[in-house]
Amino acid sequence: MIDVHTHILPAIDDGATNVAVSVNMLKMLDRQGVTDVVATPHFKPSFISSVDRFLLERDKSHKLLLNDISGMSNLPRVRLGAEVTLCVDMARLENLERLCIEGTPYLLVEFDISSFDNWVYNTLFEIRVRRSVIPIIAHIDRYFGVLRHETIKKIMDLGCPTQFNASSLIKLATRAKTVNLIREYPEQICLVGSDCHDVIWRKPEMDKFAAKADKIVGEGFLDYLQNRSQAMLDGKIIY
Repeated sequence: MIDVHTHILPAIDDGATNVAVSVNMLKMLDRQGVTDVVATPHFKPSFISSVDRFLLERDKSHKLLLNDISGMSNLPRVRLGAEVTLCVDMARLENLERLCIEGTPYLLVEFDISSFDNWVYNTLFEIRVRRSVIPIIAHIDRYFGVLRHETIKKIMDLGCPTQFNASSLIKLATRAKTVNLIREYPEQICLVGSDCHDVIWRKPEMDKFAAKADKIVGEGFLDYLQNRSQAMLDGKIIY
């Protein structure tokens, strides 16, 4: 399996607090059958932040992890990316492309629900058309409780590839809505992530997800996700 959304890099955001936690998270993911993870630390554009500064911090954190796991075998491969909070001026953000998942045109994007409005749709469109960056909507299931169903459908109708959290199929509270959306947009909702932050409270549970995926959604769903995730990492157009 490929985990396209993790907070596994040490001491850079609200994810792994140190290298030891990062390594334990990787070991857990390995035992769960994950071969590749995308490290997506939070980046929130603001007047005090810059892409260059964020990338320096991300590279520093990544090197700490690589130094610690040097010589260890069978751990998942780590690809670098970011989870970027959508903002009004994102289409004009300098060096936006450098926040994409490495080797791809794909950018994992989350919404700031406190300022969600019609500008969201225009900005996502501008990013794709003006910057040739393909937004991936992060954890669509996280918005079930705060956005109207009609709003979620409008987001989906923009045609962006979409990621859901593995926990949304594991937990009964979100399972039905996630499955219904997947069945309504089977080509578009094609990426899964653990969105793991630690080894206790928000730990990876990709094994539990894998055990339920085909039974809940339909035979072949897990293979489908794997193929689309691999195509995304290869930089191919998946939607």
